[in-house]
Amino acid sequence: MQIKIRKTDSRFIGHHKFKYYVKIHSALNESSLEEFFKLRTWCWETWGPSREVNSPDPYDFIDNVFGGDSNPHWGWLNDDFRSRIYLKDVEEVALFQLKWGI
Repeated sequence: MQIKIRKTDSRFIGHHKFKYYVKIHSALNESSLEEFFKLRTWCWETWGPSREVNSPDPYDFIDNVFGGDSNPHWGWLNDDFRSRIYLKDVEEVALFQLKWGI
């Protein structure tokens, strides 16, 4: 498994909130999904709960009807084509790189 960190731009979901994303370079198979889940669990334990970047953001609504599990530090995307971790800024990237030796 090879982990790469890339910058987001207007082509990416969540680019308005997250400046970077983490991509796992391997075939989309069971072992790469397990690696994605391991990275996602670490983010959850480090920065707290979050939600998929394509989910409605509770802070976009006055009543906060979705519960408050949106996290400004990180989010993720997991669908049939890609599994990515999104990171807000260079501080989150630095911590991620320290942990995973990138």
